[in-house]
Amino acid sequence: MKVQNFTIASMLIFGGTLACKTSEFKGQAKNIPPTVTKEFVQDEFPIVEQSFVQGTRGEIEDETFKQGEWGELDLLVVVDNSKSMAQEQANLANKLEPLLSKVEKSDWQIAVVTTDPSDKCRPDIIKKSDANAKSQFASAINKGINGSGNEKGIAQAVHGLKPDCFLSPNWLREKSTVAVLIISDEDNCSIDDAGAYGCAGEPGEKSEYLTDYLATIRKLGEEARVYGLIWHPSEDQSECSTGLVKGYEYAKAIELSQGTWGSICDSDYTNTLQKISEDVAQILELEHALVYDPEVDSLKVLVDGKLWDKYELDGKIVKFTEPPPFGSNVEFAYRYGREGKILNEFRVEKQPAGEVVEVSVDSKSRTDGYVWSESEKKLVFDEAPEDEAKIVIKYKEKTALKKEFQIGTEVKAGTVVASINGEKTNAFKYDAASGNVIFTQAPAELAKINISFVKPRPL
Repeated sequence: MKVQNFTIASMLIFGGTLACKTSEFKGQAKNIPPTVTKEFVQDEFPIVEQSFVQGTRGEIEDETFKQGEWGELDLLVVVDNSKSMAQEQANLANKLEPLLSKVEKSDWQIAVVTTDPSDKCRPDIIKKSDANAKSQFASAINKGINGSGNEKGIAQAVHGLKPDCFLSPNWLREKSTVAVLIISDEDNCSIDDAGAYGCAGEPGEKSEYLTDYLATIRKLGEEARVYGLIWHPSEDQSECSTGLVKGYEYAKAIELSQGTWGSICDSDYTNTLQKISEDVAQILELEHALVYDPEVDSLKVLVDGKLWDKYELDGKIVKFTEPPPFGSNVEFAYRYGREGKILNEFRVEKQPAGEVVEVSVDSKSRTDGYVWSESEKKLVFDEAPEDEAKIVIKYKEKTALKKEFQIGTEVKAGTVVASINGEKTNAFKYDAASGNVIFTQAPAELAKINISFVKPRPL
């Protein structure tokens, strides 16, 4: 105690100034404002949930046929009923089977008219569904031999094809293949063996009257052809001794339509009719109506097991641009009944921020089997989810984060210090007017921001 008193006394005697600084120092220390630190946490990106429902692939259909065994065939037979035709009519009357030999499975019907314009147009119609089709055909072909000697087969053929052929609706069906078979031992409009013609200047004089008309209702050569049992210009008299006048116009119509012919002088028409039947079968099914509306990209057409690409698809109508060979196995394999889209890629609406949060398929969480593209805003599965699957994608939406943080206006100039996640940064400015610290770039999501500063000394 004595030493202490001595020291204090000595100080008072020798150093009044030192005592004053110390006191002043103590007084100033009490007035120094403390450093203030404020803590902030950056916002979190909102989680967005998007749902998708997978479409359905539909059902698989497989339709198999033989070429020439389906489709609609409308066959018009124009038979010469002049006095020289008794033998020829008899030869043909019982030949329905060879005429249909290659097309019997098609939906066929046959109309029969004569070459006699005085008969106008009262055709006999024989349909596949008729129980007595053979006898009906025989009766229709045996027209007798009392017709006009001026046979106008071309005009009568066109007349028989037109809708006004008889009072009921046109017998031709909208999508049918059309065949015209002309049976005559003379040429169109011929009236004697010297080659004179009885319809000079009339519309039906030339073969083009028939082929031009066919071209207005079908694709000539592809959907319609003319055939003949005639005395063909290429035959001489020894080959067709009973022929009266060579069928120049009939032959031309056959040629223009890419049809085929046989000799009217043959003792048996079976081979010719079979040949005609096969030719008709070749073009019979250039259009085939599928049972269901196919999914376009799924349709495969196979001919004898090999892919066939010579076709076009219009709705559920397959249109062959080139017919498959007669008798070939034709298969149509396709899907139908698809609803919606079958996808393995699902694009989200918002701009993602980072990795996907959660993926589920039919409420089952998926952690693999997909690729997430933040930049392309999509999730791509390795394999498309099952039909009608519900896909849920949760992800964070990249929204604008805060750049400004309020610390108030009671801040001593030059004392603001900031750190983001413990690392000091100078990339900011303090706005004294608003009391905000403004970062050059917004701190990252959920970043911890510490801002320290000194308050001004109280006055």
